[in-house]
Amino acid sequence: MEVEGKNRKYKHYNYNAYNNAVNLVAKEHASIAAEVAYKSKISKARLFLYYASGVSLVILILAIIYVLLNTEWNKKSPPAPLVTTIESTRESGQNEQISNLPESVTAQEFGVTTEFTVFKQTPTANGEIVVTGQQYKPDNLKSPFHQYCYLTNDTSIANANEIELASIAENGLSITTEDNYLINEVFPLCNFINLKK
Repeated sequence: MEVEGKNRKYKHYNYNAYNNAVNLVAKEHASIAAEVAYKSKISKARLFLYYASGVSLVILILAIIYVLLNTEWNKKSPPAPLVTTIESTRESGQNEQISNLPESVTAQEFGVTTEFTVFKQTPTANGEIVVTGQQYKPDNLKSPFHQYCYLTNDTSIANANEIELASIAENGLSITTEDNYLINEVFPLCNFINLKK
């Protein structure tokens, strides 16, 4: 279409078809961009749910373990002690011993399944310590099957000097030192229990 004006001629072209095609492509691109944004949000939400479920599962497992370890039915009460105090009370004439337990008491009631040793300490006049060991079997708490006694200068370290004084086994008393001072002054401080057959 030609339009004439003051010595000028203008041509008009109809670009509506092109404009419509451009608008259609622009709408398709906008639709694709919106779909990509939606899929991105969905994948981020899915990833968040995966992480949240993983953390929740770990917390749930830890809570179950905590409950299992800290419930009343899981806690075992410690066995009552066989002897509350085991020390020499020569001054009062009393001597708390395992052998004072009633005959009806068995080692299984206390969870004892192996041999054990009870130690008693008596200080000497010069600061050394007389240690008496009494070994018991779980099937006989009334009398020790073996007893021994030694003199040491320190019970807090493993390699302290020790002088063996005597022992009592099935064959009776055996004094293992020949030193008269140890036999006369120190040996009487041993806390032996007479063996009962």
